[in-house]
Amino acid sequence: MKYLYWGCVVLLILALGRQSSGYYTFLRIAVFIGALVAAKEVYTPEVKIFTYIFLLIAILFNPILPVYLYSKGAWVPIDLMAAGVFAIKAYLTEDKNATVE
Repeated sequence: MKYLYWGCVVLLILALGRQSSGYYTFLRIAVFIGALVAAKEVYTPEVKIFTYIFLLIAILFNPILPVYLYSKGAWVPIDLMAAGVFAIKAYLTEDKNATVE
């Protein structure tokens, strides 16, 4: 899962530049899936705030009923914050394939 989160970080940072509309559609799908996977992974009955954060990201990047802000400037802070959240999640996720010596 760690690579899914890092992939979302890269896609969100690339979204800060000028991209085609197809790229933003792909971004919505990838970040939506990544956020849902992360929300499922971080869910605990005791602490739900992290689940809610990833669910909010999933809603914002939802490709089925998209949120349109009509201004690239409005998306820049959202993209940066979402990239930061995914980067923290990726950093804190343990690599299950790593060998312990």
